[in-house]
Amino acid sequence: MKWESGALLHIHIAPKASANMIELEEAELVEGKGIVNDRYYNQTGTYSPKPDIRDITLIENEVLEALAANQPPLQEKPIILKPIEHRRNLNNFWRST
Repeated sequence: MKWESGALLHIHIAPKASANMIELEEAELVEGKGIVNDRYYNQTGTYSPKPDIRDITLIENEVLEALAANQPPLQEKPIILKPIEHRRNLNNFWRST
């Protein structure tokens, strides 16, 4: 399999742990810190005491589509998550050949 291209679909941040996610049009990322104004950049996230492991988090759109279609059937019924509900910073997709 070869990865051909991809796209960033959504950018989300939360200013602190358990705060509502906010969708951004663009973001500034700082190496070793994450997305400016995000909970982990601000050191106010749930896992902030564990350094260097959660600068940003990603989820592929294909995963959300598979959960919604219940494919493969891993749960009793489909799980529908809007991009702002999964609490990952970046929602992306990839094309492969």
